[in-house]
Amino acid sequence: MKHKIKQIITSTFTGLSIFNKIDYCLLLLISITLSQNIFICLKILYTIPIWLIVKLFLREKGLNKALLRSGKICIIFLMLYYLLCLISLLWTENHWWGHYWVSQKRAFILIPIFFLFSDFRFLDKKHLRIILYFFSLGLSIRFIYKLFIATTLSIKGTTSFFTYFGGVAGEHHGYIALMATLGICFLFMEIINTNPAYKWQKSTQIFSILCLCCYIFCVQSRAGIIGLYSVSFFMLAYSLYNKKHKLCIAILSFTLCFFFSSKIISKHIEYTSRTTNTYKEVLTGDHKDIRFEIWENAIRTIKDYQCWWPWGVGIGDQDDVLVEHYRRSSILFSILPATLLHTHNQFMSTLINIGIIGELLLLLILTIPIYLIFKNKITHKVYFISLLYLFVANSLVEPMIDG
Repeated sequence: MKHKIKQIITSTFTGLSIFNKIDYCLLLLISITLSQNIFICLKILYTIPIWLIVKLFLREKGLNKALLRSGKICIIFLMLYYLLCLISLLWTENHWWGHYWVSQKRAFILIPIFFLFSDFRFLDKKHLRIILYFFSLGLSIRFIYKLFIATTLSIKGTTSFFTYFGGVAGEHHGYIALMATLGICFLFMEIINTNPAYKWQKSTQIFSILCLCCYIFCVQSRAGIIGLYSVSFFMLAYSLYNKKHKLCIAILSFTLCFFFSSKIISKHIEYTSRTTNTYKEVLTGDHKDIRFEIWENAIRTIKDYQCWWPWGVGIGDQDDVLVEHYRRSSILFSILPATLLHTHNQFMSTLINIGIIGELLLLLILTIPIYLIFKNKITHKVYFISLLYLFVANSLVEPMIDG
């Protein structure tokens, strides 16, 4: 066992320059901390500019200039987006809040710059798999830890089990659920496409998938539940296409078990009714989720303040105009705290903050990487597109850049 782990580590770093090794270690740290603690992840991200300056000072010879040339337009759009946020401070009235949100966008800028100014030509399927294993297994470990804490607190009577996962744990249910969905996709593809040398490896993969499914149920994220059933449908179709009948039966059995057990649990625990409500809303089209009313209010705000004009209301005034609009026209103002009255949608948030120019820049930032992936014939496209999907899917239900 120890010999196998040592062999994997040795083969992973063999042939890499010192710059490549440090770049790869940073990627591993970002992947594991992203699934564990976002604040630690941010501290790691803030070391990126220092590392890039060190590389520039030492004149790394392996810098991928072709990648820089192809990605130059991405850097330009990213800088323009950030610059537009800074310029919007000139006409915003809430300067303190504006400066706070501008500071939040630094992480959004740092990750692409890290990729664009580093030579990642050494990344192959083996390296990408290790990064995604760190990410997926990190989430599973996080769930086991939270499960222990939630069980302990519920036994002591401090808080209920599901209430802890629903907010006391200090994590956003939507982000956690969609990250777990990505982890499930990856682990499923590993089970299908690899033949591990040891039985415990496949058992660990299956156990991790079960942990991530339970994590999604415990945090009660509607987007995560819909995503989980979407993944189940994809896995079932993929297994049928590859004529893996035993796997089809296993997936179908698990999906039905998850469905019926969640319905049984929701009858006894009111908090878990979000799961069964999601089923009803998807099947009947009767949308009662608060987000739909929030989005309607955001659309009315965009129309009232003419946010389709180039400048928007300013980076610091979004919450103020939304709350004012809620006060005049929505009952949500009396039942929700002001901190939850944001748009719950990154695209609407950008439009209100910095107008149509910012919206176009955001769309370009999200679509150009797909063009570059296919233009440069990058292998393992499924991993890169899955990561982009994670960001876009989150952006539809939460302000990913502003949060």
